[in-house]
Amino acid sequence: MKVRVYRSDARQRDAKLIAYDVPYTKGMRVLTALEFIQEHLDPTLSFRWNCGAGQCGSCAAEVNGKPVLTCKTEIREGMQDLSVFPLKVFPPVKDLVVDFAPAQKKLKDLRAHFTPAREKKPGEFYRLQEWQVQAAQEMRKCIDCFICYDVCHVLRDAPHLNFVGPRNLVKAAAQEFHPLNVVNRAPLVEQGGLSACNVTRCCTESCPQGIQITQNAIIPFKERVISSKDPFEKLLKKVLK
Repeated sequence: MKVRVYRSDARQRDAKLIAYDVPYTKGMRVLTALEFIQEHLDPTLSFRWNCGAGQCGSCAAEVNGKPVLTCKTEIREGMQDLSVFPLKVFPPVKDLVVDFAPAQKKLKDLRAHFTPAREKKPGEFYRLQEWQVQAAQEMRKCIDCFICYDVCHVLRDAPHLNFVGPRNLVKAAAQEFHPLNVVNRAPLVEQGGLSACNVTRCCTESCPQGIQITQNAIIPFKERVISSKDPFEKLLKKVLK
């Protein structure tokens, strides 16, 4: 089986696809093929992986044009040609390794950390309803694979809009919609280019964790941005205050 792997350094010098002959075994994954290449054919090949069980998200790459977790993507019997590229929306480091720092910097701007209204008293517990727990848990299923980033047409085709990206909105939503949250992130996500997303749901369809990114993170944030501009709602908040 021919496995073509994208090879380059950070400056993209001599960037090219190199073909390797990898023996096929039934049930093997793309990550298995990459490990074989590194161990037996070319020890200079660079790629990320950690758990090998679809829980850490670090092994994500584009396989035959589709971003996937290489540890969970099985190579079909009879497949003769396989191409593996890095996630294309991030700056390259080497081969299949990319730099996630730009996305992490944008996350900081969203204040995606929990800020309770006050500190707990000794022996006090926060009380949550079951539906509130479930809503928060869904956002916390994110494994930081950044596959949703790679399929986002805004990040791919309009990087000048400086969109914060779906993964960062998931992280922010985990805090924003917590019942004890006191931080208003509506202006932050608006500044982060939220309006550029036209809810094509490509991020939701690609998420290996099944997170409803569009429905439960992006759309609710859009609703909060709109509500924050509603003069009647502003007046109501002042009255209730």
